[in-house]
Amino acid sequence: MLLTMVRGPFWWKDFASVTLIEPLELLACSNCGEIGRQPGDAKIVDRATEATIRALTGMFIENIIAREKCSQLVLAKRVGITPEYLSGIKTGTRTPGFQTYNILKILSENASAFKISDPQFHIDKIIAELPIESYHQALKKLA
Repeated sequence: MLLTMVRGPFWWKDFASVTLIEPLELLACSNCGEIGRQPGDAKIVDRATEATIRALTGMFIENIIAREKCSQLVLAKRVGITPEYLSGIKTGTRTPGFQTYNILKILSENASAFKISDPQFHIDKIIAELPIESYHQALKKLA
């Protein structure tokens, strides 16, 4: 085992794979690359992983707002979270869950996804094409 600069990927909470922005110096096997554990390593990896997620998500939010020229309120509605939660994520005081992270990542990387994420996007067309029987069946299930 040698001290090696490692970027991951690491498993963190509901994130199956996070590659760190800044590498960490950890023990790793020189043959297979498997990371060894010393006392305190788990906390160091957790902090670095969470910092990476927060930094990337903040960048996603900044990219979306700049490109779409939208407010945080509009973006929060598109993502399905409160404006307060989005603000906390943007400022780095809150860490998003995996789903929120991925939604923001997709919206940041794909301009068309932002348009489609509008709750009213093509809703009139969808409603017009919905067979009335489907609507009545849905109503019966709610009764």
